[in-house]
This record gives sequence, C-alpha cells and structure tokens, in this order.
Amino acid sequence: MKKNMILVTGLLRSGTTWTGKTIALARGVKYLNEPFNPDRQRKNSPLTTYYQYLDAGCPAAEQEAIRQYLDHLCRNPFFYLFDQLRLIKRYKAYKNLRPLLLGKKNMWGRPLMKDPIAILSAEWIYQTFQADVVIVLRHPAAFIGSLKTAGWSIPFNGLLAQEERLKPHLDQFSQIIRQYAETPPDVIDQGILIWNIIYSRILRYREKYGSKWYFVKHEALSKNPLEEYSKLFRFLGLAFTPKVREKIIRSSDGSAIGRLSRNSVQNLDTWKTRLTPEEIRRIRQGTAPLYPHFYEEEEWNDGQSEAVSSEMKENRAPGEHKYLFILSPPYCGSTLLHEILSSSRAVSPNNTRGTREGQGLPGVKEIMFDHDRRWDETLEFDWDFIKKQWMKYWDLNKPVLLEKSPPNLIRTEAISKCFQPSFFILLHRDPYAHVESLMRREKWPADKAAAFAIKCMKHQRDNMEKPGNTMVLSYEELTDETAGTLDRLRAFMPELSDIRIEKEYDVHNFRNQKLRITNLNSEKRTLLSHETLMAINQVFKKDEEVLTAFGYRIME
Repeated sequence: MKKNMILVTGLLRSGTTWTGKTIALARGVKYLNEPFNPDRQRKNSPLTTYYQYLDAGCPAAEQEAIRQYLDHLCRNPFFYLFDQLRLIKRYKAYKNLRPLLLGKKNMWGRPLMKDPIAILSAEWIYQTFQADVVIVLRHPAAFIGSLKTAGWSIPFNGLLAQEERLKPHLDQFSQIIRQYAETPPDVIDQGILIWNIIYSRILRYREKYGSKWYFVKHEALSKNPLEEYSKLFRFLGLAFTPKVREKIIRSSDGSAIGRLSRNSVQNLDTWKTRLTPEEIRRIRQGTAPLYPHFYEEEEWNDGQSEAVSSEMKENRAPGEHKYLFILSPPYCGSTLLHEILSSSRAVSPNNTRGTREGQGLPGVKEIMFDHDRRWDETLEFDWDFIKKQWMKYWDLNKPVLLEKSPPNLIRTEAISKCFQPSFFILLHRDPYAHVESLMRREKWPADKAAAFAIKCMKHQRDNMEKPGNTMVLSYEELTDETAGTLDRLRAFMPELSDIRIEKEYDVHNFRNQKLRITNLNSEKRTLLSHETLMAINQVFKKDEEVLTAFGYRIME
C-alpha cells in the first residue's frame, strides 16, 4: 500500500468532507481535518491565515516550520492521537472517540488531509510531500446555494493580508478583495468572488497537472457514487472493497444515520430552490469568464428537475434516441440486466431471443459472430452497416435502444463514434465465478479461462477511464442490492423510471432452471478444486492489481 499523503481539497462547501471521509473508509488511511484552518485552533500551529499561500519562493524558515508541523501531524501517531483527542474535546464530538480508539491501527496509516482552506497551497503540498492530490469541483450556483443556506461569509481579510505574495496570481482580483474585506456585500457577491478566485487557480492546476492530479466534479460523485469512487480509489491505489461499496451506498442514498448521509442524486438540484431566479442570473453572469472551463451551458437550466418521465420521452420524434450498451464479459449477469432494462416501456432491445445479443442477428452474424476473431482487438467492424441492420430490429418509436453483445466491450471507441449519444453500463463479476462459468460452458482449461477473465477486466478498467455516459455495476450489486441498483439505473437514465423486477428470470445458469435474482458466486466458487484454484491463481497473481481495482482479492 502507498504511504504518501493524500490531499483532498477544493472550494469550501463543495463536498470535500464527503469525499475525504469516503476515501478514509479504506483500510489503513487516517483522516486529518483541515490543518490549514485557523478556526481549528491547533496548539503551536504555524498556520494562522485563511487561505495561506505557500510556494518555493516563500521564506525558508516559514516553509520549514509548516513542513515540520504537517509532517508531525501526518507521521507521528502520538501527535496525531493527541490532535484528534483535542478536536473531539473542543467540538464535543465524543461519538468520534470510540472509532478513534478502535481504529488505532490507522494512527500509523497513510495520511489523508482534507482541507479546502489549503487550496492555494496545493502545489506546494504536492511538491513538498509528493502527495496524491484530489481536487473536488462544484457548480458555482450549487456552491453559492450551499453557502447561502449555511449562512457563512468569506474571510477575505486572509487574502488581503497576503496581497503582495498573491499579486502574481490574483492581481486581477486585488481591488475587489480589498473592497469586500472592508465592506462585505451579500452572500451572492461574496460567493461569486471566491468561486472566481479559487477556480482561476484550479484552472492553472488543471493545465499544469491534469495528468497527475485527480479532478472530479461533486456532481459526478453524486450521480454515480460507486463508479466514481471506484475510479478515485484506483487512482489512489486503495482497495475498493465490498464493505467500502456498501458504506458508500448507505451514505449516498440517505439510508444511513449521520451528518454525511444524503440522497446524493436529489441533493444535486437543491440550489434551484435555495436561490431565486435573479440570484441564479447574477451568479451565471458573475462567473461567466470561468465557468465554461468546467461546466456546460446546459448545466444551467430553469430550476426545474431535469428528469423527464418515460411517458413524455415516448412522444419524441422517431430518430431521436439514446443508444444503451451493456458492456459485459460473457456469463457475468448481462442477460439478467438486459431483462430488467427491457421491462421499461421506454426500452427497445434489438434481440429478445436466446442470449439477447445483437451480434447473433441476421445480417450481422457473419461479421460479428461466425468466426474466431470476435475478441481480437485489431479486427475492425463496419459499424455504420451494423447500425443500419440493427435499426431493422429496434422499435424506433421508443427512446432507448438496447444492445448487449459481449465483445462490444473491446470496441467502445468505435461504437461511441457511430452511435450518438451512446450510454454504457459496464458490468463486472467476481473473477473466480467468471472463470468457473468459462471452464464449464466453453470447456476451457483454468489458465485460459483466467487469462480471458483478466483480459476483460483490463478492458473494463480502460472503459471506466474514458469520457462519456458511463455507469459501472457489479454482478454482486445487481443480485445483492437490487433495489439500490434499480435506483441507480433510474438516476443514470431517467427514461428507465418504470423498470421493475419479475418474480423469476429464465436466464442461463448452472442450475438450468428459472430463478429469482440470486447471487450464485459462492456456489460457483465451491465447484473449483484445489488444483484448479492453484492454476487460476498463477494467472491472477500476475495481475493482482487488476482484481484490486474492482474490489476483488486472491482466493487462497
């Protein structure tokens, strides 16, 4: 496990606490709350200014004092323990005492510093501590709506006190910073200014460190928390375990009890009711020079919910469609998912027979299926021709056109260019259960089946990193957390609002019978002999990080 510092930062009221606390669910990570915040009143802290700015040109003694202080906080377990105890006492947060003591092993763990006040010093922290930096972004109206609800004001005096130091970076804001420090305006204008100040800095960070730091929108985390946090954990080299996934679900669907429990999807639109139309207009106008670098025009709307009922969607003109692709290796639950999605009146599958795969339809079968190169990445298809053939089978009066051929997962770039707009559901499964299916149904030896499972997981990992409309889903979530999965699917594509669950499904399984939605992984694992398991592990151990990226472990 990596030991370097993790810095989670961004503008305040932008989800840094939720993000930091979620990352801290990983084993061996210790959470440090805002060392740069003067309000924390830490004893002997050299950080006494709001939005402290540090770079290599600052006085060496100042840099060294702050470096030593942060290093002690991060590396010295006793310094960390006493700091946490002091904060618990100061804020009377006694409920945190038990987790602190029970999780004492994390005192020696990897430090995670959650601190929006450190945003202007993020580059210095990165260079000084070789930190992994996570920047959380938030729509300006959502940020200011939250600021307004909290009743906070911005301490511009901290920026004014550093006027000379910040001049090379924020000179265009210096006059209005001075004005606001002396005579604070209403919270809308305060929010506009601090958003512009911080995002001008974030824009520079992204230009310089776009491939090295992790920039994530609060909106993306809220819409699809499991897949977005899965990608974030992979960037940080942390295991995305089933326990972590479960806690993320509970913290984002509103079912958990606690300050950070929320319905993350519903929370996206709260700014539209917190702000008046005039305030939204002011914010949009005031942030116009910067927000297009981070948000699209359509992300400003009339304040009404963007969700549209499936009945309304069904009235759209023919030719206006969303193309929904299930990207899944074979025998990983794609047929079950296909059946669930097809229950919506808004969805038209291109094949309703057998395995429900479009690659088996007349007109394309010879191109896509009747050869041994289906899984050859170098083989290119004529997607325009395939699309034309599939159009004969889809009901074009429906807005969502569904397709699920397994080899599609190695050809997503070509598919997304031909089918616009395309949406992808990336499905994965416990690799041992997957290998058992391949061995039994394809009659493959264990090493060949294991290598194919790894190949599919690598492609899915690559697909997760590509931009686009993507949702990541595991077979385990589909079968064990079905109700929550349905909610996620509806949030991913509002047209799916009427999807439903049948009592039993006639999909292929090793029992060869109709089944209720059931997780068969444990039974399939027991079918693997010790010798087979050894052969599988010889392959898996060469790419163990791939399994870890999806929250799976080597089975001994």
